[in-house]
Amino acid sequence: MGAQQSQSQQFLQEFNNQFTKIKEFKDLRFGDIQVYKNNQQMIIVKNQWCNNEKEYESMIAQCEKRSKLIHDNLLKLQGYHSNQSNQLCGDISKISIYLEYFEMDLSKVLDIRRNQQQFFNEAELWKMFYTIMSLSNFLDRRGFIIGDIRPCNIYLSADIKIAEYNIVPQDQNGFQRAYYNSEKAYLAPELLVFLNQHLQIMPQLQQKQDVFSLGIMLLECATLCQGRDFYNNNQIDYNLINAMIDQMRVMGYSATLFRMIREMLKERVDERPSFYEIQEVLQPFEQLILSKQPFQLQQQLQQNNRYMQTIQAPPQQHTLPPQPIQRQSIQAIQPTYLQQQIPQIPQQQQQTYQQSQIYQQPPKIAQSQFTIQQPVQIQYDQLMSPIHNQYYEQQSPIQPIYQQYEQEEDLGLQEIDLKIQDALKRTRETELRNQQTPNYY
Repeated sequence: MGAQQSQSQQFLQEFNNQFTKIKEFKDLRFGDIQVYKNNQQMIIVKNQWCNNEKEYESMIAQCEKRSKLIHDNLLKLQGYHSNQSNQLCGDISKISIYLEYFEMDLSKVLDIRRNQQQFFNEAELWKMFYTIMSLSNFLDRRGFIIGDIRPCNIYLSADIKIAEYNIVPQDQNGFQRAYYNSEKAYLAPELLVFLNQHLQIMPQLQQKQDVFSLGIMLLECATLCQGRDFYNNNQIDYNLINAMIDQMRVMGYSATLFRMIREMLKERVDERPSFYEIQEVLQPFEQLILSKQPFQLQQQLQQNNRYMQTIQAPPQQHTLPPQPIQRQSIQAIQPTYLQQQIPQIPQQQQQTYQQSQIYQQPPKIAQSQFTIQQPVQIQYDQLMSPIHNQYYEQQSPIQPIYQQYEQEEDLGLQEIDLKIQDALKRTRETELRNQQTPNYY
């Protein structure tokens, strides 16, 4: 205990000598925080209060354990410091936790891209997905979980940074934030059951729930549709989800990508792949994915993973026309947030940030060399607007027919339409039955 207090005092002295307080505010993720800054980085201070010795020791142990958890894409706990004071009612202890901090997050990038209609290209989405998936597996092997994957919790520096659930004492995961704070978390169907029934118990968090949340976020990034629009009265709108997956086809994203997202959004948790299973398939292409180079899944990999057949793209490789869509508002414009929304970034750090190509270059739609569907020439007006309610009201609902996609991939458009109409008819009958049975997840 004495050694820990000595290290805590030394950390506090060094911190006070190097950092200057710039503001206080209520952060969506961490609540009331203080922001400090030096010439190289920003750090937030989160204060936690302990009312008894047991609570104090538990928080200290949690901070000590978390400080040893190191990963390139994990928000770093820089240190912690404790103060104890004697009050009339007993001893009260305050623990100050110091975390690295980044002002830019994925939700702000999405807002910019929606305003300018700048879609992510496929290489950017693959790198984003693989980075978060690898971090989730890293945490899962050590008994941690991300617990709330959505754009506002994806911090951006030279790379992606994420804070896992319980990074600070008394933290809340996505389900708790939806239950207690009515936040629009990207919850899996099995968690919505607990939410809709107002059960006074905390469901056990599993990695496959993060798989679903990441699937929603990837679909949001690919189509620029608001992720919260995929939920309607705490129910998942699979009609809109499938309309957006079909939109990915039209936009030229590869079958490998939209099939993978489709599998991640399976309603039944036992049919949903784990991150381990997906990483087993993609591991041979890790360097290509992280360097945003094209890759193609090989046929022999089917023996290694039961999800291979559902996400593997057709063996033929096609390329998009050089200019699939012409529109004045879609231009290779340098995003202004690199200079305007992160004030006073040191030159060296700013260069590092701008060299992160995954967020720097606003791509034209799906300009990648990945294995993709035969491209379809479309007009700009056919693309989804950032406001998708108008689009959705004008469209017939498209019910999931996932298991038929592989057989129908190369059939004519007329035959596909007939199958969709048949599925739609059967779906409406199912929906009528489901309305009489609220807990049909």
